[in-house]
Amino acid sequence: MSAWMVRFTGFLIGIFIAVAASAAPTANAQWIFGGSLSEIETRLADKHEEIAHITTDEFVGRGAPGVDYILLDVREEKEFEVSHIPGAVRVDPDASASDVGALLADKNADLPVILYCSVGTRSSRLGTRIANDIDTREIANLRGGVFAWHNENRPLENAAGTTDYIHPYSRWRKGLIERDEKIATRLLMD
Repeated sequence: MSAWMVRFTGFLIGIFIAVAASAAPTANAQWIFGGSLSEIETRLADKHEEIAHITTDEFVGRGAPGVDYILLDVREEKEFEVSHIPGAVRVDPDASASDVGALLADKNADLPVILYCSVGTRSSRLGTRIANDIDTREIANLRGGVFAWHNENRPLENAAGTTDYIHPYSRWRKGLIERDEKIATRLLMD
C-alpha cells in the first residue's frame, strides 16, 4: 500500500471515529434521557435542591388547586392541550421569574406554588429560576410530573373534559409512560 493510501485510510478512519463520537449520547443526554422515571426524579431532586420535590401522594394531600396551592403546568401549549392535571395553569417553560411573578400577582401570596411538566426537568428548572425571586412562597416540583400522575391512573383533563390521553414528549421519554395505548401522538402532529 502506498504512503498516500495509508494517509487516506487514516483520514477515513478519523472521519468515521469523529462521526461515531458525535452520534454517541453525551453525558448530558444520558443524564436527561437515561434511566427509569424514579432515577430521573432522584437526579432532578439532587440537582435542584433549592426547591421541594413532592410525590404524587404528597401532592394529593395538599388539598385543592387555587384554594390550597397554585398549580403551574410548565409544558408547551400543545402538550397542555392533550391533557393536564385539573386546576393547572399553563406557563411557558422559558418564562422568566418576572413573568411568573406577574402571573401570580393576583393570587393569594401565602399559597405555595407547585410546578410540573412531563417528568420534572422543565418544572425543576423553572422552580429553581423563580425560587429566590417571587415573594416568600414555597416552591415545589411534582416528582415524575404528569407521566407519574398518568402512570398512577390519576385524573387528567383537556378542553373537552376528562381524558386518559397523555403526550409522549419525545421518543426517549415515551418509554416512561406505562399505559402506552393512551399516548396521543396523533394529537401533537397538527
